[in-house]
Amino acid sequence: MAVVSYLFDDAGRIWDTGSSQLRSDLDGFEVGDFPEYVVRNMGFIRVDRRRSSATIWLRPETVALAALDEVASWLGEEKIDRVLVNSYSEGRWQHQIMAPAPSGAYAALRQFEPSAPALPDQADHVIARVVDTTEIPVKSPLAQALALWRDTGGNWRKLALVSGLGAAVQHRYTLFEIHGDRSFVLRGFGGGLPGCAKTWMEKTVGSCIYDHPDRSYIWSCVDSYRKVVETGEPELQEIDAYVSWPGAERQRRRYRRLLLPLSDGSRSMYLLSVTAEDASIDLRAAV
Repeated sequence: MAVVSYLFDDAGRIWDTGSSQLRSDLDGFEVGDFPEYVVRNMGFIRVDRRRSSATIWLRPETVALAALDEVASWLGEEKIDRVLVNSYSEGRWQHQIMAPAPSGAYAALRQFEPSAPALPDQADHVIARVVDTTEIPVKSPLAQALALWRDTGGNWRKLALVSGLGAAVQHRYTLFEIHGDRSFVLRGFGGGLPGCAKTWMEKTVGSCIYDHPDRSYIWSCVDSYRKVVETGEPELQEIDAYVSWPGAERQRRRYRRLLLPLSDGSRSMYLLSVTAEDASIDLRAAV
């Protein structure tokens, strides 16, 4: 069996290594070794498959989390038995043989994730607390969102037909498409969100959200999103976080966040996040 080669890009999409479309999109026709270039400089991962074995090429320093997630899912789905990882570090390729992929490909690949940034002091922490949905005030936009979710059975097609959904939640929502159960692609957002958040989201729509300028904040968000996707149940959280946005000073944000998984009847397809500012939240007092 001949070797088949793929490139997993920074949004988790899969390409043939010889794709003319990808080279055109990245203006890469003049690049000599295009696959190695995008792996070393753009966060891509290359995977060469031969029968039930695979060779992975990545650079831990720049690798995109969305690419790692998609590769881990692919390894499990394709039932790859042996994996050789070539990681580029300190100017050279280093080789490592992994355990059989189906026994835990995602856990094995996590060692190559860029480390979450160290937080120098308490003021930089993102603090989140899960609270019971019964604590949502009756007239809150979050109560409206939860009621609509229950009325539609969490079905995204039915919810999409609801007239005035944006207004009901005061246009303070963010919609994500779930990729491989672990990655989240931004698909839409409401105009009621803070201006600095909207500026970043306008440039991020259609892409995975890992490239947020404040890594500690976005990693905290993604961890919460993953838990809700796993349970398939709504979750209400109180958030007390210091967040950095492009072109803006670090801000303290205190708000309630309602996470709603949306399915097609059999599996979660989207995640809807609805927020409401609440300056009375002070989770740092208890730290």
